[in-house]
Amino acid sequence: MDSVRRTVAVVGWQAHSFRRLWRGSITTSFLNPIFFLVSIGVLLGSLIDESNPNLGGLSYLQFVAPALLATTAMQTAASVTTFPVRAGLK
Repeated sequence: MDSVRRTVAVVGWQAHSFRRLWRGSITTSFLNPIFFLVSIGVLLGSLIDESNPNLGGLSYLQFVAPALLATTAMQTAASVTTFPVRAGLK
């Protein structure tokens, strides 16, 4: 019973913290991938597409978008799961 109370306390604390920090979470989770895709995929891609690279018939944006989105998902997951440990270091 004591472990259930502790679990409820931790979940309640996390929910309370998330109420204050949800804007930053949305920025990191949704806007960062869009910014990466625009800067690396569209802007840099337009320069690379002009030089006609051999990407198997794909544009640079089509070539790099899946990797950018997967990398951002992995980065976000690593940041969210390791934050409590990093925050606890003094």
